[in-house]
This record gives sequence, C-alpha cells and structure tokens, in this order.
Amino acid sequence: MANRNPFAIVGIAIFILTGVVVVIGVAGTVLLLLYTVLSVALSSMFGIELPKLH
Repeated sequence: MANRNPFAIVGIAIFILTGVVVVIGVAGTVLLLLYTVLSVALSSMFGIELPKLH
C-alpha cells in the first residue's frame, strides 16, 4: 500500500475531476435545452410563459 506511484494517483484524480466537470456541463446543457423546448411549447400551445433565466 505504501509504494503507490504519486503521479498515478494525481493523474487519476485529475481524470476523475475532469469527468465530473464534463458530466455537470452536459447535464446543465441538456436541462437548459429541455427548459427552452418546454418554454416554447407551452408558450405556443397554451400562452403560458415560463420565467426567463437571464
């Protein structure tokens, strides 16, 4: 256990953090796209407007 390569541990940590950032970014993009589609659909069919995000 004591002879682990510190460079490998740092590399794996950076890889995992990068993956987490990418997953959060993709999830945010998908949610924003769904919000936009839902907003357009509700506004065109029922006249309901969702609050603006910006």
